[in-house]
Amino acid sequence: MLNTPAQGSPLSGNQVYELCTATMATNPENALMCRGYMFGIIEGLNLGLLMVIVKSGEAKDYQETHDAYSELSGYCAPDDVTTKQLEDIFVGYMAANPAERHLPASSLFLFSMRSAFPCSHNQ
Repeated sequence: MLNTPAQGSPLSGNQVYELCTATMATNPENALMCRGYMFGIIEGLNLGLLMVIVKSGEAKDYQETHDAYSELSGYCAPDDVTTKQLEDIFVGYMAANPAERHLPASSLFLFSMRSAFPCSHNQ
């Protein structure tokens, strides 16, 4: 079980890596918490960026909103990418970069997505 301070400190990469390297066979609670974290970070990022885009008033339709999202997030994932695929990329990034795992997991998520799905204007 994950222990975090009550004041809502961000989860570190180390904490999320521990959850996400668990399997349903060995530790189903952690494996399910990892999946919940993935849905939460994806939906949270979507909502946060959407709020910024709407507030700016610059995006007038779906395509403009999608383009603005990619610009703000710094990554351009294909429309058909799955949550499991994003989880695999995120966990793989943390496995390959153990020296960064003390950083907030949300930052590591963005780093992993930017590495896996760079936008053409960022290359």
